Amino acid sequence: MRMPAIAAASLILTSCDSSAPQNVAAPAPAEPMTNQAAEVVALPEGQRNAVLLRAILDAGLPCQGVSSSEPLTTGGSTADWQARCTDGSTHIVQVKADGTAMVVSRATAR
Repeated sequence: MRMPAIAAASLILTSCDSSAPQNVAAPAPAEPMTNQAAEVVALPEGQRNAVLLRAILDAGLPCQGVSSSEPLTTGGSTADWQARCTDGSTHIVQVKADGTAMVVSRATAR
């Protein structure tokens, strides 16, 4: 009767090994931040219009598609674009270096 109790106690104690792990990998260094505004500037027009459309739709504004876009400012840490939707409405989209976009428009959000 004592042997099973002793065996169970020894199993419990060995499973509670509280020693710290010896081989801990160092955290990977952070990737350098990419200037997302510059990435948008470098895109071909069709892909850039798709990025601007996504920003307009995410802002809750109506737009079936971006038919054209013109750069307003493209230097530094932001890129400002005038995006014209297929329905004729226009929106100003500012893309920041961290990838966030702000949309200014006269259109009413849905």
